Amino acid sequence: MNSKIEIAKMIGLATIKLTLSATIPFIITSYLPPEYQVLLTLLMTISLGFYLIFLLIKGFCKFLEKIYSGIVTQPEKKKGTFKRAFYGLAKYLCRLLVVYILFVYSIFTVMSIHVS
Repeated sequence: MNSKIEIAKMIGLATIKLTLSATIPFIITSYLPPEYQVLLTLLMTISLGFYLIFLLIKGFCKFLEKIYSGIVTQPEKKKGTFKRAFYGLAKYLCRLLVVYILFVYSIFTVMSIHVS
């Protein structure tokens, strides 16, 4: 029950972060001339893409590390190893989802600015 509450809190915080981090930069770019809007939004999209790849690699490495430490270095605690590892993976997947939504949103923003 406790882990369900923590996951709900994490999703709520991710939603707040998504809202703040998506609106503030795009409000700032709306006051710039169109050529700078495209450039700034394109840079934000590229940086989000790299951050997305970084989070994916980091989450997968943490997942493997928890499984390795649970099976090899602490065999007496083998029972909850996969549960802890999947919980850690779920945390990183939530972050990854937020960054992915921002990434897609910024791509559509670049396309809409470029078209208009």
